Amino acid sequence: MKKITLFFLMALMCSFTAMAQFTFPLDTGMYQTTGPTPIVVVAVNDAGNAAGVPGVVYDTFTVTYDWSDPGTSDPWSSEEALNFTTTAGTTLVDPPTSGGASSGASTTLTFSGAIPGGAYDPSVDGFLELGLFRSYSAPADITNISVTIFPVPTCTSPAATAVAVDNCGSAQFSIDVDVTSLGDATSVTISNNAGVAPTTVSATGMVTVGPFPAGPGGVVDLTLEHDQDNVCNVDLGSFDDSCTGLPPITSATFNLGCAQSDTTTLTFNPGNIFWVEINLSGGCADLTVDTNTSTGIDSEVGLYDATGALIGNDDDGGDGLLSLFSAGALADGTYYMVASAFNTTFGATDFGVTTSDTSTSGNLVMTATSGAVLSTSDIEEQASFSYYPNPVNNTLTLNAQNNIENVRMYNMLGQEVMNVKPQTLDSELDLSRLETGTYFVQVTIVNVTKTVRVVKQ
Repeated sequence: MKKITLFFLMALMCSFTAMAQFTFPLDTGMYQTTGPTPIVVVAVNDAGNAAGVPGVVYDTFTVTYDWSDPGTSDPWSSEEALNFTTTAGTTLVDPPTSGGASSGASTTLTFSGAIPGGAYDPSVDGFLELGLFRSYSAPADITNISVTIFPVPTCTSPAATAVAVDNCGSAQFSIDVDVTSLGDATSVTISNNAGVAPTTVSATGMVTVGPFPAGPGGVVDLTLEHDQDNVCNVDLGSFDDSCTGLPPITSATFNLGCAQSDTTTLTFNPGNIFWVEINLSGGCADLTVDTNTSTGIDSEVGLYDATGALIGNDDDGGDGLLSLFSAGALADGTYYMVASAFNTTFGATDFGVTTSDTSTSGNLVMTATSGAVLSTSDIEEQASFSYYPNPVNNTLTLNAQNNIENVRMYNMLGQEVMNVKPQTLDSELDLSRLETGTYFVQVTIVNVTKTVRVVKQ
């Protein structure tokens, strides 16, 4: 009985081993790519399967290697490319799946893809080689090549649909997950990347996951995990709220009086968007935000007010490919600095920042510096504006050197007839519906309100 049991356990273990992923021995040799040609060929296995790969069918691969700049030119790791070749054909991965950056900083690159023809059975034909090259001509060194292949799943994946449900009043949202099938799993787990405890499910039906913080930066990735075989895990997608005007999720808070500075250093990975809350006080002459001491990053930076309105942004106004933006005479209050990599879009409202970056990695240093205290004459100058024509028929134009925060208009009886918040340097007021007569216009700029009199004809 013991022999039979032992034999069964050994057979079961061999079955599990045979169906597991296979990693070829690490290739520690030094290789150098110089450009699109020549392609550096790295032999991984031969037709007779000298590498001894278990004889099952594999359908996907991952290749990693250590990348460095030899110092003879100016290569970027994001320029590397890889051919994965079997007898069935070649799969090209260009650029790297992850790890690539628009810099020469040393990194580990990952290339993932489908095996040519969808199947690699080394018991039939084990031939496998890599082709290493670059999209741009500049030498780069490659070491520690690791090749892993993954078998065709023998499990059945679970299935589910998911939708975000807003709770904007509480600055939160949750995700309703409708599990329609467990596949061949006895249980599944719904996991996320936002730090909320995973949810285990053993029957089909609706499950609510969360809550999660709403606002910019609150994107949540969900995975439906097959608890008995992670090969059959399912990516449910990325989810966000549709609440507007909510403050972003911040990485740091700076409390600045005048003539002060603060900084934070963050590890930047592809696609990151980082926010810093700035509480400004003291009536300062200006506020400057920059990424000037960052490394390995081609950055962009922006500044938003507490309502989510864009004050301004910059790409390469700092040192080299780094960023710097200055805003003059901001009113005391809360502002939000945001930074990401090149190819970032800054929306005009609702903290609407997105990025298409997929390759940048490095150290992002976010710094905010406030100017000296504004003198009375400085304040008057910063709040100055012009207006015309006067008398006016239909349209009154306002021009200022700082954002026009608010415009209120009153008739001779003291009744408010207009209240707008332009948040722009120039504003055109439509007076066509007002009766003829004299009106008082209150204009607020940098928290200073001035009143002028206009005549409507």
